[in-house]
Amino acid sequence: MASRTSVGKISAPVATIALAALFFVLFSALTAFMLYSAYRDTIDRAEARAASSAYVVAAHTQWLMEASFQALRRIDDAAGNRLQDPPADAIGDLNEAVQSLPGNVQAWVFDANGVPRLTNAMTTQAVNAADRDYFLAVKAGKPFDISQLIVSRSTGEDVFVVAKRLERNGVFVGCAIIVLPAAALSQFRSSLELGPLSTVGLFRDDGLMVTRDPVPEQVQDLSKYVLFTDYLPKGSNGTYFARSPTDGVERIVGYRRVEGLPLVAVAAIAQSEAFADYWEIVRNVLIVAVPGLIGLLAMAVWITRLLRRDERSRQELSQALEGNQTLFREFHHRVKNNLQQVSALVQLQKLPLEAKQEMERRIAAMVAVHEHIYRSDQFDRVDVADYIPKLVQELRDSYGDGIVIDCAVAPAEVDREHALPLGLLINEVVANAVKHGFTDGRAGRISIDLVALDDARARLTISDNGVGFDPASHSKGMGTKLIRGLAAQMEGEHSFDAREGTRFVLLFPLMRVTT
Repeated sequence: MASRTSVGKISAPVATIALAALFFVLFSALTAFMLYSAYRDTIDRAEARAASSAYVVAAHTQWLMEASFQALRRIDDAAGNRLQDPPADAIGDLNEAVQSLPGNVQAWVFDANGVPRLTNAMTTQAVNAADRDYFLAVKAGKPFDISQLIVSRSTGEDVFVVAKRLERNGVFVGCAIIVLPAAALSQFRSSLELGPLSTVGLFRDDGLMVTRDPVPEQVQDLSKYVLFTDYLPKGSNGTYFARSPTDGVERIVGYRRVEGLPLVAVAAIAQSEAFADYWEIVRNVLIVAVPGLIGLLAMAVWITRLLRRDERSRQELSQALEGNQTLFREFHHRVKNNLQQVSALVQLQKLPLEAKQEMERRIAAMVAVHEHIYRSDQFDRVDVADYIPKLVQELRDSYGDGIVIDCAVAPAEVDREHALPLGLLINEVVANAVKHGFTDGRAGRISIDLVALDDARARLTISDNGVGFDPASHSKGMGTKLIRGLAAQMEGEHSFDAREGTRFVLLFPLMRVTT
């Protein structure tokens, strides 16, 4: 019950604000859900694209390395048995060996001391490879080695080298190398269409960079970077978000180990480019959502003001109505008191007893109406089911036990202007029945019946078992005149039937029709 009372006390402005707040929360939640869904979709697409690009880079690298290894085997054959005295057509064989590789690829053959013995490079600069890591690796016994990113001593360009150990009769006699430009991945990166800030690259298992596009200014050791410390130990491929240690750009990185090679292929998409479409979605959603939310709040404020104004008006009207009801109640109460004083004054007058009794009954009928009105707080209509039985009880008390009065009144509401004449009319008809119907001393019974015929009309029937009453013979009497006047005042139609006692019937409207 307490909860129902609390709910009933919630005012319309508070309910409106609460409803607007609920819509605001739901609208915000829906907008946030849409943006979050778009955000997750953007991340999923970016991760999938980075992973697939890393796979493509790994496949391309595998092909490039296999082609380089095959070319180095052909260079090994072309170098002959004596590296100090290569065959005359060896240079042509070198060119033919590397022709399937992309770009301007150099091939070199060094002896065991790192001295160049054969090359297809168009240079006269003498270089020595004895201190190069790739030379030392194959000299130590590795069949093949892939260098980190280095600067070519013959051209000054950024390159990386694929080297092969050369043996004759099981003895190390030198190495053959293929020099690939660091920009070898540039054209390949463009074909992936990852964006201007995206990168692709190759790294060795030890974390040293082999190549990268765009080419960095210096070689980096990423062995302590999250790719090699966290992600590769957990799986040979995947994606992650990180800030690049090379240029500081935040990227979504896809990585994959190159099958059969000590290399890791990487494709990284800049987050600013990956989320460009998402931020466009956010902008479009906000263009719609923000004005919508502002409009919702403005409408809630406007409606709240209207409801508060309306509530103030209702309170003022309620107070005015309460004041009017108090005045009406006081008015009817004073009228009742005045009528009772009139009745007391009548008793003091030197009048015939019968006249006094008739006047008292009529005054009592009027008192009953006013008392019922101010006690029920219904000033525009009167419920006859409550009013008439009280009036009949007073009539019983007036006539004593000699007359039995039965009352059957159905619930019906009559206009307040009809209530007083209705009570007086019942009083007069019953008085006439008592006065003229039982002159032979018989036991009297009077029945009062009122029913509503429909929503607009009612029928009052008062019958007795007396000797019968002929209104024509008493047409000039006060009671008969009063009955006619009261029936006309109620805009009703009445009739008498004197067969087997007297039967009085009145048809009258329940509510007065106003124009």
